[in-house]
Amino acid sequence: MPFKDADVVFITLGLTESWLDTETGVYLNGGLPRRHMLRHVGRFRFVNFGYVDVLTELRRTIEMIQKHGKPTVKTVVTVSPVPLAATFSDQDVIVANNYSKSVLRVVAQDVGRMERVDYYPSYEMVMFSPRTFAWMEDQRHASIPIIDAVTDRFIELYVEGA
Repeated sequence: MPFKDADVVFITLGLTESWLDTETGVYLNGGLPRRHMLRHVGRFRFVNFGYVDVLTELRRTIEMIQKHGKPTVKTVVTVSPVPLAATFSDQDVIVANNYSKSVLRVVAQDVGRMERVDYYPSYEMVMFSPRTFAWMEDQRHASIPIIDAVTDRFIELYVEGA
């Protein structure tokens, strides 16, 4: 279904790190294979977005959804708890991950003050649950039980008659 017909649009924020293709002006949501980077030296530039950048772009996106979607369209913003596996910054991956999730978490709460926008705290539900319940053995992916708990709570809050 086209988003213009949707009653609800979900946006999950994942990370602040990106690569800019300086030829096209397009931001990529992941790193490129090393061979590609070597073949195109200087074309791609690492960018680690800050609060103002993320807030500006997310607001712009939500305003576009509201302008071109149904007059009653609701946007639900979440933050992914899945941590960075690696970073292209000069920081330790744990520090880089905390920075990224902190920026996204504050931005999500701030846009949650906009009309017809909610912040759903799935990030906190996972991060502040016991590790043995919340994470799979790899400590990188959320467990099925926590996914079920987050989903069940969402349905309780947002689905009429649930």
